[in-house]
Amino acid sequence: MLPHCTLRLVFALGLLPAASRAVADSSINCGSGIVQIGDTKLDLVAKCGKPALDEQIADGRAIIETVDGQPAATASTEAERWTYNFGPAQFLQVVTLQAGRVVAIERGGYGYPPELLRDRGSGRARCDSAAIRVGDAKLDLLAKCGGPAAREFRSEKRPRASSRAGTALPSGPALVNVDIELWTYDFGPQQFRSIVTLEDGSVVRVERGNYGTAHP
Repeated sequence: MLPHCTLRLVFALGLLPAASRAVADSSINCGSGIVQIGDTKLDLVAKCGKPALDEQIADGRAIIETVDGQPAATASTEAERWTYNFGPAQFLQVVTLQAGRVVAIERGGYGYPPELLRDRGSGRARCDSAAIRVGDAKLDLLAKCGGPAAREFRSEKRPRASSRAGTALPSGPALVNVDIELWTYDFGPQQFRSIVTLEDGSVVRVERGNYGTAHP
């Protein structure tokens, strides 16, 4: 039986998309015990089990400090994003780990029946294009539509805000790496493909492509 899991949101600078950040607490109760910010990956696995989705964050979300517009120092953060699915009656839980320790916990939407996540093979989408929405998490796409027909990856450096209400960000300009994926879903020859852009694990844009193929 899947462990009962309740969530209290946490805040982690530079690791979660701006839209998902909130004033938050620092622990998650997975029934077998409470995991808190700073706990190890082993603590997380022992109390919450293995995640439904385990992602490496490209380039470790390295933060590049700059002086007069020139790179001055780089801090590699070696991060992972683990998504827990506890079924449709409970929320998805997204846990970010750095260097083997929990640094952030975020609540997603309601979860999914586990059987929907067992088949992630690419090919013909099992959903309608209207099911894909901005704000969906990667696990939402896998549960609703299955794996994409094509997938591309890249990482892009962008300026980081120098201040945010209620936080204490370092002074001075900085760049952060943003993980970007392009997922292409094929709905068959009578429908247009959907080209889905994800940033840091969430859908930020959905565009229409060419007509799909006759064969999955």
